Amino acid sequence: MDFRFGPLGKHVLFTNQKLKMKRSVDDDADEGPSLKRSRQEAAVKATGDDQGTTSDLNSTKKRKMCFLDLDSDDIRSAKKVCVEVPQYRSTCSWRTPLAKLWEMFLNIPRCLCRLFYRNECFKSLYNVGKKLKKGGCGTVHKGTRKRDGKKVAVKFINKKDREEYLTFPGTSVMLPLEVALHLIVSRPPVSEHVVELLEWFDQPERIILVMEYPAPCMDMYAYMKSVVGGALTEDTARSVMRQVVLACQHCRDRGVAHRDIKGENLLVQTDTMKVKLIDFGCGDLLKNEPYKKFAGTCLYYPPECFQLGKYSSQTATIWSLGVLLFTLVNKKLPFRSVHHICHRPKLVFKSGVSKECKKLICWCLNRNARARPTLEEMLQNDWMTNGIHLEPQS
Repeated sequence: MDFRFGPLGKHVLFTNQKLKMKRSVDDDADEGPSLKRSRQEAAVKATGDDQGTTSDLNSTKKRKMCFLDLDSDDIRSAKKVCVEVPQYRSTCSWRTPLAKLWEMFLNIPRCLCRLFYRNECFKSLYNVGKKLKKGGCGTVHKGTRKRDGKKVAVKFINKKDREEYLTFPGTSVMLPLEVALHLIVSRPPVSEHVVELLEWFDQPERIILVMEYPAPCMDMYAYMKSVVGGALTEDTARSVMRQVVLACQHCRDRGVAHRDIKGENLLVQTDTMKVKLIDFGCGDLLKNEPYKKFAGTCLYYPPECFQLGKYSSQTATIWSLGVLLFTLVNKKLPFRSVHHICHRPKLVFKSGVSKECKKLICWCLNRNARARPTLEEMLQNDWMTNGIHLEPQS
């Protein structure tokens, strides 16, 4: 059976005991959400009784069982942990045919449960349509909410042997990393430039995210290829870039690093040219220390990733925005390889690109990370403030 979570995680959440994954998968499958909630509340109450009376602050934090209860201090103290996820694998040595036959017999109830009841809750609420996108972090399909016919995007994320979760010290809240990051940026006041997470489901082998789908829409790469048939005009590119910078600014202010800014992760509403940032599968918590683990798309990495083996999220984001702007107005990436990123002496622009646009791109793609602009400086740049046009490009 799967667990349903509303927007901002209002429903069942994991306790520390469950997230240690010591209980068997069969027990989890037989236990309903209501029973799990009762057991979790009893466990938290018992923990408080064993420890005796403490300060009111600690008592309040112990009662925080869902993401909606968390405040800014809780989110700032979030920590990332790796959790081993139980897999449906054989436990016998398979040394004899009899042992193999016995194992198959024991797995019959589990297989039947997975076949008929695995998607019971999700399928009763949503219809899944054709595939929209397949990437390294999951598969996205069109969907429809049965209750009111609302168009949604449904993302299926297969669980790995070890999954990254966010914990919030002093609370019992523990969430998958991508879900947690999406919930953090969705806290009010929300940004119109970041796609909204409506609800999510936790199943034994995968996580399902249900997100808004502002039809008619497509990703920026597909829009340039099929609708425009080439590079964007500078007016259209300016409008797109301003919205993307605002989305990055919103993520930064919420303490989230997206780390994969590119055309494929920008959803364009073709009738209004409104842009929304999607896919937090490569994201992480924002931190002051340099990152040493790379995530995202290689040709959008800044040179310090390859030369120093570490990078700052802020300056790397500016570099990615420079690559994106170059691609929007030139219809191609500025670099074709890691060698080009680190050693290419000069950018080659197509004819017709204005000097102001070239200057902004070169500023963002400065190989000296400290010399790149901030998000605020990008928004105040002369090229960026020169009239915004939201009409679709024909």
